[in-house]
Amino acid sequence: MDSTLTLLRDLAEQQEYQALYHACCEQLLQAETRPVQLLLSLAYAQIGEQEAARALLHRVQNSVVSSSLPCSLSFLESQDLSAIYLALSEQENAESVLDELLQQSPDNALLIARKAYCRLMQHDRLAAYDLYRRAFALDNSKVEIAINLCLMLLANQTDKDAAFLSDTSLVMTQIQSYLAQADRQFERNQDRYSAAHCQHLRSQLNGIRIESWLLEGKLAHAEHWLQTQFNDLIEYRDNVLLLADQLCRNGGTIYRRSHVVSGGETITARARFLSATGRIVSSTISSR
Repeated sequence: MDSTLTLLRDLAEQQEYQALYHACCEQLLQAETRPVQLLLSLAYAQIGEQEAARALLHRVQNSVVSSSLPCSLSFLESQDLSAIYLALSEQENAESVLDELLQQSPDNALLIARKAYCRLMQHDRLAAYDLYRRAFALDNSKVEIAINLCLMLLANQTDKDAAFLSDTSLVMTQIQSYLAQADRQFERNQDRYSAAHCQHLRSQLNGIRIESWLLEGKLAHAEHWLQTQFNDLIEYRDNVLLLADQLCRNGGTIYRRSHVVSGGETITARARFLSATGRIVSSTISSR
């Protein structure tokens, strides 16, 4: 059972929730065990079946004799419970479980990162940022943590309501540092990711790369980088569309502020051109 649970938890870590759902259902046909029930509840929550997730979690809770649920579960089961609460957007319950677990394992990077997410969802951005930094310092192999740090720092630059740091130059330096570390870890570990998770992480990293270049007024740099992707048409198409989307959403504001390009119309026209390019490349891929 231990090896089976390891495989199931690997599916959860890879965010392969449909596969996790089917694997848990298959295991439960053989025997109804609490760890698998918890992981099935997590799968339900992540695939949009919140009511089924809550119902199954309620069954597990009713089967526990102790009145204090986290204490009655094993460490890993409680860790899974925190993931269920997060997937159900029950941040306070998740944080309560995480705080108990962190008393047992204060330097657990995964738990600290989950607590950071709780803080972020409750709009305590500075606390979330500090917790993510601590988690990444403890385990810099977690690409997802570096991505979250970059996304928080980018939001700090583009959304006044999300700002928590005031030193713009320092923020950009930190983005580049975390992105470089994430790139290294991604290249080192991508063989252990599923194809879907690998593509998801690559897309996030490229989105951060493109947005940070735009924030620095480096549109030409971004477009030159795009040309290096041309040998892989799918990768090229995805990144062209990412750049077009960034220009549509943020280009006018960014370039007025940086004085690299004057007037929103030029940016809009460039975004439309890139979108059209992406559609042409999509057609080329489809016709093969």
